[in-house]
Amino acid sequence: MGGCLVEEGADPDVLVKALVPRVNEALTVAARACEAVAGLAEADEEDEREATLTIGDRLISAREWEAFVDKDPSSAQSLLALDNFCQALIAALTRLPDTLKSSAVQALAVPLVQVSHASHFAHFLSRLLRVPMNEEWFIIDPKARRGFALEVSGVANAFQVYALVHAALCGAPNSLTHWAPPVPRPAPPAAVLDVANGRGPQEAPGSYVPPFTLFRWTVITEVGRLPGSGDYREWYSNSAVPAELARFGDARIGVLGHLGINMELGIAREFSALAASVKLTRELQRRHVVELLHGFSSTPGPGHPVPGVGWP
Repeated sequence: MGGCLVEEGADPDVLVKALVPRVNEALTVAARACEAVAGLAEADEEDEREATLTIGDRLISAREWEAFVDKDPSSAQSLLALDNFCQALIAALTRLPDTLKSSAVQALAVPLVQVSHASHFAHFLSRLLRVPMNEEWFIIDPKARRGFALEVSGVANAFQVYALVHAALCGAPNSLTHWAPPVPRPAPPAAVLDVANGRGPQEAPGSYVPPFTLFRWTVITEVGRLPGSGDYREWYSNSAVPAELARFGDARIGVLGHLGINMELGIAREFSALAASVKLTRELQRRHVVELLHGFSSTPGPGHPVPGVGWP
């Protein structure tokens, strides 16, 4: 209902203020149901030939779900309420992105993770709350010892990260010591970028293959080391969310390299109404890049990210 109201022109600010406490209440009521859904077996090969439905990030056979509803209708109803409120809040927040990082909205992040396995729209609201807004990222090229500061907003999946970072770095200016950009040209086609930045349709046919790989800063275990095919554990993969790139200090870090495989990324953004941008703001001084590389190699890493969650 709330999502339809937003699409018909209702004030998203009013809806956000009304929906945040509703989602909070629904999260509390749905807690028991989420525990019950966690106990449902995922669909096996035989089930996949029958009717299935997605509950959060899990595929459940329709037969098992119907048995659950018959046994505990109140829990099933609480999950439906949670789904409806989360769907409406997604519609409002994607049209009011400055509100995404407000304390009231961000207070939902932890409880949403705990129930995202049981609610489809709680799963996507949880992902939305981790979308970077006006973040500073450093992209480091350890081979050339160059670094670039980017301002990143609205990217929600790996396709958007790779396509928009690719376009931004293709615009890096040449210098007396570097005649080529840090990533191969040409930039992605306009039709791909229009999907990535939100100016065009939510998806397009075909795929985008980035000509480089991003790695987390923990891939640099010694100065002079270049990330490559053996570093799959530090790879920013095709299924990762932006928050799975860890920060070093205040900036989120991506290290340029090549894993040795071609990633075919579907041309689609996760949230249709959320605009995204990646802007090159400056090139880092070489001295700063060298300091960062030494810092990466001598600092204990934060461990491996929780898939779909990452780090704040």
